Amino acid sequence: MRKIAVLILVGCLAALVLMGLAPKVELESLASARPEQWKRFFKTNPGPAKLELGRDLLPTILPGPAEPAYGSRPHALRIVLPELQGDYGLEIIFNDAAATSPPRLEIILDGKAVGRLQVPAGSGAPPPYLNPRPELTLRLPLPGVRPGSVLLIRSVEGSFCAPAKIRLTSGLTFNPAKTAYLLVTQKKRYLLPLLAALLLALFLLAWAKSGPRSALWSVLTLVVSCAVAMVAAELLFREYLIRFPQARRLAVQRNLAGADQAGAAYTFRTMIQPTADPAVPYRLKPNLDGRFAGKAFTTNSHHMRSPEVTLAKPAGTIRLAGLGDSVGFGWGVGQDETYLAVLARLLAAGGRRVQQLNFACPSYNTAVETAVYQRMARPFKPDLAVMLFVANDFDMPSMMLEPVRRWRWDHSYIIEQLRRRLAMAWSDAINESEPVFTSQDRPAPGGGDRRRQWLARLKQYYGRGAGLAGVKASLDDWSRLLAADGIPGILLYYPNRPDKPDPRVSQVLAHCRRLGIHTVDMTGPLAEYLRAHGGATMAQAIWIHPGDPHPNATGHRLMAEALARLIAQKRLLGPAP
Repeated sequence: MRKIAVLILVGCLAALVLMGLAPKVELESLASARPEQWKRFFKTNPGPAKLELGRDLLPTILPGPAEPAYGSRPHALRIVLPELQGDYGLEIIFNDAAATSPPRLEIILDGKAVGRLQVPAGSGAPPPYLNPRPELTLRLPLPGVRPGSVLLIRSVEGSFCAPAKIRLTSGLTFNPAKTAYLLVTQKKRYLLPLLAALLLALFLLAWAKSGPRSALWSVLTLVVSCAVAMVAAELLFREYLIRFPQARRLAVQRNLAGADQAGAAYTFRTMIQPTADPAVPYRLKPNLDGRFAGKAFTTNSHHMRSPEVTLAKPAGTIRLAGLGDSVGFGWGVGQDETYLAVLARLLAAGGRRVQQLNFACPSYNTAVETAVYQRMARPFKPDLAVMLFVANDFDMPSMMLEPVRRWRWDHSYIIEQLRRRLAMAWSDAINESEPVFTSQDRPAPGGGDRRRQWLARLKQYYGRGAGLAGVKASLDDWSRLLAADGIPGILLYYPNRPDKPDPRVSQVLAHCRRLGIHTVDMTGPLAEYLRAHGGATMAQAIWIHPGDPHPNATGHRLMAEALARLIAQKRLLGPAP
């Protein structure tokens, strides 16, 4: 019995080692995050895309001759291999490939053909491509590599593929993070058989010592004890996450081409990142450079849609902090057309040095904006804060993290946390991130009662700042913060539909005045502008287009002018120099 048990234990150890074996990577290039750029390149350039392995990013896609949109001709990658000499292995890992007629690749090293590889069929889905698919991997030996060797990868047949990584490898290495990641993520394939084998080995060892009945009792006791300990640990960990939500690891999601942001066309989901703070469930990603809603869009390193600034305020500079949702963010207008950017120019025209700090982000509400002021804006020591208010600020924020649930038994938060940490340690793990939920377009599975229960959980978690009472409570908090900082605050109300006023808004404006927060109600200035322009409607003159009520550049200019008048009348920034 002991010999069999020892053999089983040795076999388990060998399996763990084999699971952790991975090629030793000498050089590697990852995929670009700019599919549109590479689509244009391959449509207009018959020659190969040129890059240096380990330095340049790969094209997002590689079309084949079966793609009429790309000229129905072969396309290629010309890859220079620097500073390497000897025999290596070539690995090409793909994010995806065509579902029918995936391409065949011809591999040429220094002018000599070394093989042809058939790319496995993928899903054929369009970009974005975020997760490498290990099952779509090609391998080929590359003998006789020397410094400056040139590798040509050409699609000679079939449709398209989307490369994720191209690497040169030499031999194998053991990565324990890979073993642990596979055990955690593929429980049926690896973990459960391994546990069964270990229990069998323990049973046989106990049998050899004290007989089968005692061995069975010992194994059952061990299983029950471990199960109880795991349940207790899970419940304690959930309580910890509930009390300290910042402990949730949300930043593990790796952007495979983080330095390749320039020129990207962003969507609401791709330009934000979740946080571990339930008060600010998401924010803009830093250092973006591209387009959003058809307009130029950049963010600085502090998650603002503003020029880069330092935390320390330059001497003699006035700082304006802007809080708000998509209207304050400037949905559908250019970087310099937002009301805060225009206001900064108007104030600077009087001889002041002005910096605008735009902390607004689409779908924030008043509670989130107050938390943003406290956590993000205050360290910059602004001289004036403007909170843009619209009627949908009575609702919950659009994007939300699902709250931790104590009694959820279909999900382990310990395993989830462990999986994300291991994904950081093993570079070939898929992207791991906390899902962002929305009450608008991601209903809970099952519909009916389950959806209502799910929405009720979100409301319980995030709804404290919603509704008229929530808005007033948030403004109370904001006024206390402003008083502590010794700066004025302005609530700027923008009505999407002045002809359909929300009766709660007047109560909000009155509450601000009682708190000492200045108010600007754009209902009058907008109506005056429309009358002066022949009775045009909001949709015709102020909205970015008739189907989207976000204000255009004219609407933002009118808001900036109204703010500038109030600032001058009340001398909120002192007399102009």
